[in-house]
Amino acid sequence: MKIFLIKPDEKFDVSFRLALCRTKKEMLSAINRDDEKTPGTEKCTSDTIAKFSSMPGLGNDDIPGIAYSNIFGTMYLNLAELDDKVIVHECAHAAFFWEFNIKHYTGTFDDDDLKEQEEFCYFLGKAVDKVKKTIKKYKGGLI
Repeated sequence: MKIFLIKPDEKFDVSFRLALCRTKKEMLSAINRDDEKTPGTEKCTSDTIAKFSSMPGLGNDDIPGIAYSNIFGTMYLNLAELDDKVIVHECAHAAFFWEFNIKHYTGTFDDDDLKEQEEFCYFLGKAVDKVKKTIKKYKGGLI
């Protein structure tokens, strides 16, 4: 497993961790190990192919020099079962968490709230782009 820090855009002051795992077994082991540090988190099953987890109790010993307060969760991806739909799905979880828990948005995404819709979509698009580029570099041996 290799862990990267994803900051969707410099205008956002938060990031999430991206854990790239080579197998489902490696991913499930990492998720369950990290979830033990966060009480009340459901265990993953063998059906899990990816997960975004907000983990307020998780330290960042694996990314030296990064302030914990700027990291709001971890995205676990199993490279063996990965496609674009999974990446977008997990990035949407990250974007929703950011929108409702970091920005503390309390409304609904209706037509009267285009600014919030745009901010959410911007964050989502940037997150997908950064995750895909990181995966491509990792698979190509560049990082």
